[in-house]
Amino acid sequence: MRILIDWVLDIPFRMTSRAGTRPDERLQRAHFEPGDEVIRQGDEGETAYVITSGRVEVLQDGKKLGELGDGDSFVKSPSSAS
Repeated sequence: MRILIDWVLDIPFRMTSRAGTRPDERLQRAHFEPGDEVIRQGDEGETAYVITSGRVEVLQDGKKLGELGDGDSFVKSPSSAS
């Protein structure tokens, strides 16, 4: 039981340490124009995006998979690289 409790309590701290130590390293604002690529297929990195206004097309191998809009979010992590 103690191991389970230690593991559960460790999760928020592990996530915090990966996010960086300074607030400006963890949260940044970016602006993209129509036609700009936010992430290219195969790129590596650990970044989370939240769309505050506008629309984003989700493409894979040049095919449109869907669209995201205001309030939607997505994450680019090394494990999701194709």
